[in-house]
Amino acid sequence: GNQADNRIENIRLCTQAQNQQNKESVGATFNKKTNKWQSQIKKSGKTYYLGSFSDKGDAIEAYRKKSIDLFGEYSRWSYMVPIKDAA
Repeated sequence: GNQADNRIENIRLCTQAQNQQNKESVGATFNKKTNKWQSQIKKSGKTYYLGSFSDKGDAIEAYRKKSIDLFGEYSRWSYMVPIKDAA
C-alpha cells in the first residue's frame, strides 16, 4: 500500500516499540577494528548480537530475518524481498 496515505482506515494500532521498527537503521554497522560489518537488534531492552560479516548484505539479511522473527508484521522488513534474492 501507499505508506504516505495516513487516512484512519489505513492506520493500524500498535505499541510505541512496534512503531519504532519503522525508524530503525538498516541493521549493519562497519567495525573499523575488525574490518567487518556487524549486526545487532534490540527488543524490550535486550540486545541480540547477530554476528560479524565480511559482506554488508549478509549483515543486513541477518538483521532482516531477526527483525521479522522478533516483530512479525510490525517489522519494517516484513514486506520486503530478501537482499540476496533482489539481485
